[in-house]
Amino acid sequence: LAGAQARLVWRMAFDEKSNPGLAGEDETGVYEFVDGALRVRTKKGMEGAIQTELEFDRTKDYRIETRISPGLAERPSGYVGLVWDWKTDNDYYILFVGGDRKFFVGRILGGVYKDIVPKESLPALSLAGELELAVERKADRLDFYIGGIRVKSLAHEGLNSRNFSVIFGGEQTVVIRRIAVYAERPYSGETLEREPGFKTIYDSPLDKASAPWLSSSGSLKGSWDAQGRPEPGYTLSHEERGFADSLTTRFEFDPARDFAILARIRFLSGDLDYGYGIVVDKRGEDQLRFLVSGDGHFSLARVAAGKKTDILPWTKNPNVEKYESANTLGIFRKKDKLLFSINGRLVHEMDYEEWLSTDLGVTASGSMKIRPLSLAIYQAPFKAGPKLGDCMNGFGIYEYADGSKRVGYWKDGKQEGYGTYYKADGSIWDTVWKEGEFYDSWLADEEKPTLYYPVETGTGIRGLVDASGAPQSWGLGASVALGEPVESMVPLVTKEGLGFRDASGTERSSASWNLLSAFHEGRAIISGGKNTTGLIYESGTVLVQPGSYVFEPSSRFSSGVIPYKTAADTTGLYGLMGANGQIVRRADLLDLKPFVAGLAAAKAKNGLYGYLDKTGAWRILPRFQKAESFSEGVAYARIDGRDIYIDTEGEHLLAFDFDQSPGKLNAMRYNLIPFFRNGEYLGFMDERGERVFEIEEECSDYRLFSGGLAAFRSSTGAWGFVDTEGFIPIAPRFEDAGSFVSGLAPVREGKLWGYIEPDGSWSIKPRFAEARDFLPEGFAQVKTKGGSWTWIDRSGRLIWEDEGRARLEFSEDFKDNSRSWPVGKNQSIQALVQNGYYLVTTFQETGDIAPYALPFDRAKDYSLAATIRYNTKSYAEAVGLVWDLKDGSSMYIFAISPQGGYAIIRIGGGTQTMLEDWTAEPAVRTGIRDNIVEVRKSGDQLRFIINEKTVATLPYETCSGSKIGIACLGKTSAVVESIWLWRSE
Repeated sequence: LAGAQARLVWRMAFDEKSNPGLAGEDETGVYEFVDGALRVRTKKGMEGAIQTELEFDRTKDYRIETRISPGLAERPSGYVGLVWDWKTDNDYYILFVGGDRKFFVGRILGGVYKDIVPKESLPALSLAGELELAVERKADRLDFYIGGIRVKSLAHEGLNSRNFSVIFGGEQTVVIRRIAVYAERPYSGETLEREPGFKTIYDSPLDKASAPWLSSSGSLKGSWDAQGRPEPGYTLSHEERGFADSLTTRFEFDPARDFAILARIRFLSGDLDYGYGIVVDKRGEDQLRFLVSGDGHFSLARVAAGKKTDILPWTKNPNVEKYESANTLGIFRKKDKLLFSINGRLVHEMDYEEWLSTDLGVTASGSMKIRPLSLAIYQAPFKAGPKLGDCMNGFGIYEYADGSKRVGYWKDGKQEGYGTYYKADGSIWDTVWKEGEFYDSWLADEEKPTLYYPVETGTGIRGLVDASGAPQSWGLGASVALGEPVESMVPLVTKEGLGFRDASGTERSSASWNLLSAFHEGRAIISGGKNTTGLIYESGTVLVQPGSYVFEPSSRFSSGVIPYKTAADTTGLYGLMGANGQIVRRADLLDLKPFVAGLAAAKAKNGLYGYLDKTGAWRILPRFQKAESFSEGVAYARIDGRDIYIDTEGEHLLAFDFDQSPGKLNAMRYNLIPFFRNGEYLGFMDERGERVFEIEEECSDYRLFSGGLAAFRSSTGAWGFVDTEGFIPIAPRFEDAGSFVSGLAPVREGKLWGYIEPDGSWSIKPRFAEARDFLPEGFAQVKTKGGSWTWIDRSGRLIWEDEGRARLEFSEDFKDNSRSWPVGKNQSIQALVQNGYYLVTTFQETGDIAPYALPFDRAKDYSLAATIRYNTKSYAEAVGLVWDLKDGSSMYIFAISPQGGYAIIRIGGGTQTMLEDWTAEPAVRTGIRDNIVEVRKSGDQLRFIINEKTVATLPYETCSGSKIGIACLGKTSAVVESIWLWRSE
């Protein structure tokens, strides 16, 4: 049919579902469905007809056709014909073919017949088999076809009626195989094509050689049909109505950049009102479906977590080729939009929701057969230039034409300082840069920042000391983490809150914020009150005002990016923010682990893990149930219930056999991967899965290789060390062990920790309550027997000592009352233990004391401390720690006031003496806040300490009492969270 817009608009279906009224018997004959056709046995002297009313534009080109197998060869008196423009029984046109191989074209107007084409003979016409009859309009002409041959062409005339029919008469058996109409059916919508310059990722006719993934014996059965009509191809058969199934495979393209996907699929047979098409972004059962149907509709739907959501319900669209036709479906990503096309025309546009998979393929529902004809995937090229920031000064992300990317800090257009380089070959450099050049060593000694080391007193007050052990600040709380040195900027307590001292020594603080973390890459997390967080520069300028975003204090910048959450989002999703406050990735992640070697394991909304780079893009799309950080280019992951190791491109390096399991996550060191055989025997393999060695005795745990050795625990529970060749230079004999760093490893013997050499000999004999691995800087953090955290050098020397707290002899945290603290109530006082604290309340203006027997030798040096909180709103009373309590008339009290003062009181023989009268002291935390008060005996002196600040020193005296207590001075209440007693060695 002439005209590119003339398409199949209607075709009669010969089946019980579509046309149940066609089958049966009437006065004209017997009608029955046979193999997708209508067989009619006409009765003698009767004429039958299949009549249809159909709306289409008769002023434009059209074609009406039927394919019929008549019984005219045996019945010369029989006939078949096409009636069109049927207006009434007295007004219509007819193309008539008789068993005598003659035809004519006529019209009946007002009941009067007139020949348009008188009877003519077609001697060569075969009446056996299938016969095609067609009437076709082309502009101002009407063409008539019989048996595929145009027999006449006449000037067009007609009644412009919507009815036509196929007729048959004479006693014969007729099989009608097709009745169809082609007409002008223009496409709608703008033309949609792939952008110029897109790279071809995949382009295939989906033949037997290129698409074996289309062969399947599942619900959607695929088989190759070399003789397929109208063209060879895979025939995909689906039988289950209402259940969509698909055949998919993974393609290597990047959904983070613009792309175009074009798939051409032919409908062969089956349910016209069910869908077929393409499925994309498939991960398990989750997917995006783009379907068309044989009756001219299309739909879009997203399946997530087992639930199907219609993006666009079934919608009629003129762009869909109907019936047994081929349709080209296109999906285009253009920046933040996703566009859908049918046969080159836009049919729908929506926001792009990040694809988490490049698995895609063909899908079908209902009972049908389809044939995929081609599939092409195109990708936008990399365009060199800044992707975030200007990459001149400050933080920025730059992408190169080869696909490589640089993330980090820039100065004068060159990378400077911390940065990460994602090379085009897949390798990752995560290091420090200078004037755009990669440093072979991390930093020259003269450029390395000054480090300060977190320490913690036995009372739990955390501070910083320098490498010489000189204290820098106290009262830092969780703003600094034990075990991690602080660079350059020193957090410190100021009169306005927790601020910091910058590299020049200038104090930075504000009443509007408090420091929550140490500085990393010149930036830190701050609190603005009411659980709000923000970011601050090392200059003291606020980078992100508290309130809009949530930053976890344990987070840190890595080459200029830091995880964040949106304060208004109660779901707690993670995103990435740049060091200048730019959003690198919006908050849409269920989990985001720290960056290691340039990659971070992240959990997408589909509940699966993948790996992000620092541009916020998926480097490895999420498809793992578990994922851990990379080590030496290898990471542990779990997929489909299997433990595997992957490389930085996401390729499987190793899947474990049935008798193996990874001993620890993220465990590759020295190109060795640990495993347990049968859960008992520790072994190590290389990344190819070849076993390097096994430890012959049963093992239950191990540490990672470090310094060429790895600690392991034998079946006896003792720890030893194995080297990279399987030898055991240090036999199991320790209760616990760490890793070798700087040539030393912490080990525990009995209850105490020390450090050993690689030959197993003692370098630092056991004397610590806890001990950690050495840092490359040459210090290791240890916990003393007095309960304080400090650092040692390789000789075992403490760089800072918690003076007066050599050995912890007694501690109470009030988790229960197993030590029988006085509880109960009388007219004067009430005391109880609950929820991890001791609550004392007095009911008379003179106050009272809750005593507790704690006998020890007061003549020797000791230190007694308690965390006490004043607990009354009037602020007119005081609370305190009682020591040397002999009886109700002999004791000493170290008291604090909620107004910010302290006093030292002696009561002897019922007489009160102020050893130190009430004195204002900034170290006292005012109001209803915790204060740590401590009485320390050192020789012939007593020191009085509040929150680690010595506020008074007095000559030692005692009334030889054997009790301690909590004092309420007045009608008030005191909360005690903990009490400690230390003795000198």
